[in-house]
Amino acid sequence: MTTDAVVTTPMPELREYQKFGSNWLFQKLRANLYDQQGLGKTPQALDAISKLGAFRVLVHCPKRAIGVWRYEAKIWAPNYRVVEYTGNPLTRNLVWEVLKSSEPIIVISNWAFSEELRLRLDEIQAKWNVLVGDEIHSAGLLNRNSNTFKTMEKTNADAMFLLTGSPTPHGCVDYWPTLHLLEKSRFRSFWKFVNEYAIIERTPFGTNIRRVPREPQRFRDEIVTPYSLRRFKSDVLTELPKKQKQVIKLEMTPKQAKAYREIAKDMLTRADNGEFVLTPNILTRNQRLRQVLVCPRLIGIEDDGAAIDALLSSVYEESSPFAVFTPFRGAAEIIAERLHKIIGSENVYLVTGGMSEDELDFQVRGFQSSESNTKAIVATIASATSWTAHAASYGYFVGFEWSPDANEQAEDRLHRFGQLNPCNYQYFAHTDTIEDRVQEVVDGKFDAHNVIFDRKDLLP
Repeated sequence: MTTDAVVTTPMPELREYQKFGSNWLFQKLRANLYDQQGLGKTPQALDAISKLGAFRVLVHCPKRAIGVWRYEAKIWAPNYRVVEYTGNPLTRNLVWEVLKSSEPIIVISNWAFSEELRLRLDEIQAKWNVLVGDEIHSAGLLNRNSNTFKTMEKTNADAMFLLTGSPTPHGCVDYWPTLHLLEKSRFRSFWKFVNEYAIIERTPFGTNIRRVPREPQRFRDEIVTPYSLRRFKSDVLTELPKKQKQVIKLEMTPKQAKAYREIAKDMLTRADNGEFVLTPNILTRNQRLRQVLVCPRLIGIEDDGAAIDALLSSVYEESSPFAVFTPFRGAAEIIAERLHKIIGSENVYLVTGGMSEDELDFQVRGFQSSESNTKAIVATIASATSWTAHAASYGYFVGFEWSPDANEQAEDRLHRFGQLNPCNYQYFAHTDTIEDRVQEVVDGKFDAHNVIFDRKDLLP
């Protein structure tokens, strides 16, 4: 007589540093979780919610992260009913009725509905037991003048967990909005905070607040440590393979150089169809210059440019999966089209802003699960959050962003849990161009970040 063996799947377990993070949130109740990208902030927050036994939970996150939160909630908060407050008004009304049930519930919504949910909760004179804000830097929550911040300021919650891997894009002043939300009685005034902790410079163009705090150690002791938890992969994921970056300096193509010089000098150039490309102000001019460097086709010049040419030469005989990141959606589409001709359209996956959750999932899962070694995922840097592409260990940047956190977040689509190989990144840049200024700003922001978090061991 034989019996079939019962196969059970073991429950996943948090890593030790994640257990510490979950307990830290549980004890603090109102705090910032600022772990570096790829360390699993979502399961830590959900585990803390489960420990608290919170009845009514709201998670605000970017649209592209809703699926991640839904999936993770099934694992780390299995006793909760999980609903999404998204879609058309009828769908949202149905979800709202579910909120009135008597079972523990986690509501996942994108930031666009933060004000609507606040008003609805006020109508029934209720509040959230836990409010989670995910990717707060991209939601505008670090800007005290944004509508998102003003809405959160008026939203009632017993506990509040604010999550991001990019906590200081503008320096030490980025701490005040979250501190105001977490402990309003102490941090009422922005300018009082600035005068106490920051360095104010008077310039011919007005007041400038330096990125580094006046007294870094005091800032860490009184502001950083009590209210935020920040860990780095190099500290807690010692088994994760290293990553290496290399800047490849390029000379512009002749057509590219001509357009660049004309825009830089005269604020205009002529596209190949005869129309003028105008740059009415400095900001527009800088944007146009960056577009010319990434791909002149973005402004109507029939030329791929030196960076895309270098990329295609690099991957022409590539037999390993790779990722390509670029600041502009149009450039991502052009790069994907060029790669179709080299490795086949069935081996190229495209991720850009504005994709639905299902479209994003289809592209990322397709790349991850494809058995082909010769495959690529092409993404805009802004869309490179909340998804995993560790099937690749080679990454190429055709252009880059002013924010080091944005560039690093893109890198960390590859360099995260599950990566078995060292990650190598090539940044294509052009000599004697605005990219030198971009790199200068990036390095300045990175230096300020390292002063705030006392990370002398990290390099830009």
